[in-house]
Amino acid sequence: MITVNNQKGHKFLLEPATVEKYDLPSNEISIQPIIEIFHIEKNKELKMLPRLKENVWYPSHFEKMCVGLSMALLNHDVAATITHLIRSGKIRESHETTAWFLRILFKWFSIMSSTHASVALSHHNSNIYEETVAFLKEFIDIIQKIHVTSGDTGIVHWKPFSKRFASRYPNCFRFTGGISR
Repeated sequence: MITVNNQKGHKFLLEPATVEKYDLPSNEISIQPIIEIFHIEKNKELKMLPRLKENVWYPSHFEKMCVGLSMALLNHDVAATITHLIRSGKIRESHETTAWFLRILFKWFSIMSSTHASVALSHHNSNIYEETVAFLKEFIDIIQKIHVTSGDTGIVHWKPFSKRFASRYPNCFRFTGGISR
């Protein structure tokens, strides 16, 4: 989603209320910090992200369907590396928004794909269950309010990815009570 649309010059923008609520430095979610990490690390022998390869942001048609390639890009380690490089002064602070997004995306993926009761939606601990349901509702709301703009014109384009993204997981809606829209 992010890589394919960034190739076309699109920008993913969070709504101002989300930026304010989470105290984010910018509203843009971008592939740029990940590309910068690749260039910083490409000649190093010991890498923070050894699975990060150039084909991650320029995937072939077949590679776009590869879960492993997506997981090399959209995971907690990438978010932590972005934050580390920001604190080290090697990349811009505005990239923290991308790190934040990767963290919540990875948390969502972990919940939705887990078969272990301590991570998946489970009634074993009602407090954790309620926190997870609240997170899922918030995540769906964030995803549905992302705007995709054309990089050159700034015109907001309607993109159906957010509805498809959330609706592919009907259990999420069953447990959270559905989407508000």
